This record gives sequence, structure tokens and C-alpha cells, in this order.
Amino acid sequence: MNQRRRLIIALGASALAAPLPSLAEAQRVYRIGLLFSGTFPNPPRPGPFILELRSLGYVEGQNLTVIRRSADSDLNRLPALARELVEENVDVIFVYSTPEVQAARQATSTIPIVFSAVSAPVGSGFVQSLVKGDGH
Repeated sequence: MNQRRRLIIALGASALAAPLPSLAEAQRVYRIGLLFSGTFPNPPRPGPFILELRSLGYVEGQNLTVIRRSADSDLNRLPALARELVEENVDVIFVYSTPEVQAARQATSTIPIVFSAVSAPVGSGFVQSLVKGDGH
């Protein structure tokens, strides 16, 4: 048997011997918290973030749960709503603006926070730099 064929057989055997994901891992449902200072439309429409997740195979009601919290334009409600999302044990919190980031950061230091429209994220202390993967 030549070296190439042995390598292919070895690679195939090692792939078969690798542990397979458990059924629970294969059916994991990710939980995303949306924190919004305004008012969500009723019923909520999927925004660009949710549409992009859908294009990547994350579908609400299948392998994705979206937990929405809206302050209905009362910024004083944001801290309590952010704490609710933390208590819901979401995997990530998505926010739109600076007040929402501030509330989310006060509520958690362990759950990742994704934001879209924040002015001066470095100057505000939300991230260390704008280099990809260099947030804190």
C-alpha cells in the first residue's frame, strides 16, 4: 500500500474515532437578547441582524430564540431591562445605541454585547480599539 493511500485511510479512521456531538449539542437553541430604547413594531419585524443570522442558518423558533426588551423611549428603564436579559441567560445581547450599551455593560461583564450604532466606542470605553476581535 502506498503512502498516500495509508494517509487517506488514517485520516478517515481518525475522523470516525473523533467524538460526535451529543444530541443536546446538535439541537442547541441559541438565545439572543435584543435591548432597544425605542418601541418594537407589533408584531416585531426581523431587522437586518436577525435576517443576517437567518442567512447563516440561525432561524427563530428552530435553533434561535430572540428575547426582546423595549424601553418604549424611557431610557430610565434600560438598566432593569438589561438585567432581565441577563437573568434570561442569553448567549449574547444585541443593542443599537450608546445608552443601550451602557445599560448592558452595567448588567453584565460576561455576556458578549454586540452593538451597531454607537458613536465613539473607543472614547466611550466600550472597546479597547476598533481592531477586529479586540473588544472587552
